[in-house]
Amino acid sequence: MAVQQTQALPPQYVEDLQKDFGTQLTAMTATPLNTGLFAPKVAGQDQAQADAYTMATTQGQGIGAFFTLYYTSGSILRTNCLSTFYVSVSTRCN
Repeated sequence: MAVQQTQALPPQYVEDLQKDFGTQLTAMTATPLNTGLFAPKVAGQDQAQADAYTMATTQGQGIGAFFTLYYTSGSILRTNCLSTFYVSVSTRCN
């Protein structure tokens, strides 16, 4: 018994395009690509953002002024805040 096989080949122009594309792709990927060019970059801060950051992180200015008040040993603010936090957590967890 003979086996009959049928193939549906693409048109000749498609085969030519595939060969051409394969040749160009091989040549293009032969040299290493500098992926550092695609690394994300972070925008710099403007003056208002820089000033806000300085005020927030400098002790004695802005929110930083509360640093010594909060972190002094036996501070009433810290004791009250922590006790309130522990009470609220313990009542939610029980």
